Amino acid sequence: MCRVLVKMFIKAYPNEILRNDFVVSDHYLSNFRERCDLTTREAHWHRRPKDIEEMKTRIESFKQTKAQLMELFKDELWRICNADESFYGCGIAHGLTYAIKGSEGVDVHMNHNEKKGITIIATIQADGSKLPLTFVCKGLTDACHKQIYDNRVFSNELILHSETGWATKEIFQEYLRWLRKYYNDRYRENPSYIQNDRIYLFLDTYSSHRNAETKKLAKDLNITLVFIPVGCTDLCQPLDMHVFGALKNMATRTWWTYYSIDTSLECTLKLA
Repeated sequence: MCRVLVKMFIKAYPNEILRNDFVVSDHYLSNFRERCDLTTREAHWHRRPKDIEEMKTRIESFKQTKAQLMELFKDELWRICNADESFYGCGIAHGLTYAIKGSEGVDVHMNHNEKKGITIIATIQADGSKLPLTFVCKGLTDACHKQIYDNRVFSNELILHSETGWATKEIFQEYLRWLRKYYNDRYRENPSYIQNDRIYLFLDTYSSHRNAETKKLAKDLNITLVFIPVGCTDLCQPLDMHVFGALKNMATRTWWTYYSIDTSLECTLKLA
């Protein structure tokens, strides 16, 4: 991993970090992260509780909650949905990202720290229905939406933006407002929905999901947030378990198929 990162630094910061004749030594590799003030993000299973029994208890409690909701609304599964953010990168550089210590988001250090990719919020319902995607662009105004908008592809998808390009708490709160409007428009003539418009949203414990302002907004919108146990999304979250990995693998294989034919091809935001 360190050797790959060194190559990335050589390409992106030739005048700031490494000399052209630089040779990677064992000593350099041993303290590479400390030298460059980097930290790597742990895999989901590394963030799980150290106590295995505690982890099993949390997962079992979550599964019971899910089963109870599924039974309670077995004839109205559209009330239950799962949302999750995922990043798909344009520049596929060995599939690696890394972050400066203490940073709130994850910087993708490619092409002089330009975020080459798009953040997507996907939503699925328990009855198998797919809601329109939400795209998060990097920029300060709506003008940045042109980076990805293509009227041949987009119809009712939501496009938002943040300064970092990541799903901040403001982005997620806007998403919650959109989700309520989507349900109001789609189920406004449903007698059961007219009587009770509560939605149950399963999601992970990312900071933008569980801050006080977001929880208050969700309560005001009559959306019940059901949090997946920390570090267990790969075991408990439908989008993580069955959807994102498969879609990203398909997209990556498609990209490399085209790239093997035409090496001058550039993966743009619209193409991603």
